[in-house]
Amino acid sequence: MKQNLTKSFTLLIGGILILLLNAIPDHDLGGLITGASGFDFQSTFVALIGIALVLTAASKISTAEQLTTHPNAKKFVFIILAGASVSFIALFLNGTAQLIAQILSIITLLIANSLLKGAINFSFGNAATKGALMILIGGLLFIYKEIGGGIAFNIIALAGIVLFFLGLGKLIHNLDEEGTRGAKKIRLALILLIVAAFLDMIPLMGLIAGIVAIVAFIVELTGYLRMKRSTAIGDLGQSGAKILVINMVLLAVASLFGIIPFVGSMVVGGVSTLSLILWIIGWLRIEAGTVDRLTTAPVTA
Repeated sequence: MKQNLTKSFTLLIGGILILLLNAIPDHDLGGLITGASGFDFQSTFVALIGIALVLTAASKISTAEQLTTHPNAKKFVFIILAGASVSFIALFLNGTAQLIAQILSIITLLIANSLLKGAINFSFGNAATKGALMILIGGLLFIYKEIGGGIAFNIIALAGIVLFFLGLGKLIHNLDEEGTRGAKKIRLALILLIVAAFLDMIPLMGLIAGIVAIVAFIVELTGYLRMKRSTAIGDLGQSGAKILVINMVLLAVASLFGIIPFVGSMVVGGVSTLSLILWIIGWLRIEAGTVDRLTTAPVTA
């Protein structure tokens, strides 16, 4: 089924993106050169998630009925395994050696992707699937700022918000009234988040920025609650929207714990990692539900 292939390619792209984000150094250049960055449990765990997603997706893609006769199917599997292996080896390295290994693994995985370019283009051949993919990527970019650190991840997060916004614009045309209202609320929340980010850069505007961010959170939550009632994404998509609601609640709880010294940062880090997983599962289900509805809908004259 096209639904399964689209889901698998989305999973693969998500896994590669996580590995790419995990390769971005969030420490100083001196530590990078000397290899004194130390062991980071959260970063290692996130990398394992990325590797698991890549291998799971590759397994599903390689056995997909549509690709059994593809001339590059075996090459794809071999190169994916090579890239995932290098990613795993990178976990035992540090500093420059680790960065080089991470870059090599990502390049290898991208090469594997290019072998099935035609199948990927087919899987994301309509606005709904393209939109869902953009949303998933944008969300990962935004969420990862809680895992990574520094200015680079703040810029990446803003890029993620923009991509998320554009993705919703593509998906919205395939939703019913409830889904459309929900998507519009989420888009409004994204605009508010951008406003909050810029306000936070202005001296003495931190409090206002915080208030705007809270309003954005509430608006986004109500958007997911709306989408949860959308029939256009099917039962599977509705279950995905429920997961995203749960994810929002967990993030809210983590924010409250974040103000607690010592313990707060650990809780926020753990929930951020969990949020990464829930985000992928939630939007994968919405994407799959939408694709399933589009491919099974009766053709009208």
